[in-house]
Amino acid sequence: MDNLQKYKPTDKMIDLISDNYSLLQVMSRFGLSLGFGDKTVKEVCELNGVDCRTFLIVVNFMAEGFSRLDGDK
Repeated sequence: MDNLQKYKPTDKMIDLISDNYSLLQVMSRFGLSLGFGDKTVKEVCELNGVDCRTFLIVVNFMAEGFSRLDGDK
């Protein structure tokens, strides 16, 4: 399943936002605010009490899930 993941815990949070600005909405829903600097996804999640695995499942689905579902038809 790792090869299906676009974003991983070791990625910089800023890279997620740079790739896809709509992920800001996901961050907001998880209670993550801006100002994370060069921290990784895992670091930001841990600092904010967010389950990193759940966050990444949602982020990866939002980033690629809809296109994968359309391709399965």
